[in-house]
Amino acid sequence: MNIVRAVLIAGLVALVIAVLAIPAMVPPARFLQVVKAEHQINRSFITQQASDRVMLRMLDMQDAASEKATPIAPPVRPAAANASSVHIDTAVVGRLGQVGDQLLRNDYMRSLDGMLLLVIYRLSLALEFVPVVFVFMLVVFVDGSVLRMVRTRQFVAHSSEAAGISAAGGVALGCGAAVMLVMPVEVHPMVFLASSLLSLFAFSRFVANYHVIK
Repeated sequence: MNIVRAVLIAGLVALVIAVLAIPAMVPPARFLQVVKAEHQINRSFITQQASDRVMLRMLDMQDAASEKATPIAPPVRPAAANASSVHIDTAVVGRLGQVGDQLLRNDYMRSLDGMLLLVIYRLSLALEFVPVVFVFMLVVFVDGSVLRMVRTRQFVAHSSEAAGISAAGGVALGCGAAVMLVMPVEVHPMVFLASSLLSLFAFSRFVANYHVIK
């Protein structure tokens, strides 16, 4: 299964590079434009009610993430005997707060926030397809298991090469979908659904052809 590890490592490296490099090259407004464009596509593809549900889910997830990221206010210190020490501490804390605000207000951080918004929206859309994906997962798993049993009863040799290629293909499709989540381009929702179904189908071929070496 070295090929599977290689594909997985390559996919993770590509994802990390994309997450770090894209915010440096794409302005923050571009991510918002993509969210609006995909929302219009979804209104015609998965009905208006479903698309509005996706948008509301995205807003709820964003609010939850914002609450977790909000820093805890520093505790109020009681009046100290040395007033000059208190004044210095207050000045230092205020200055550090200004520096932190300046760092968080740069274009890179705003683009990173925009990318996070786009990813949250696409994950919210993916939740709409969970019932379809779950049913398809059960079907292809049963199909792969039955095919494996039939081959075993017919004394047909399992192909380790086919199993490795199928597993690598499924991992590659999954990694490609993960990279596509952060890309600031308009993506039709059918792309994510198709990649999920094809990945599950590839893993069912892996189940059907997996050869245990004893």
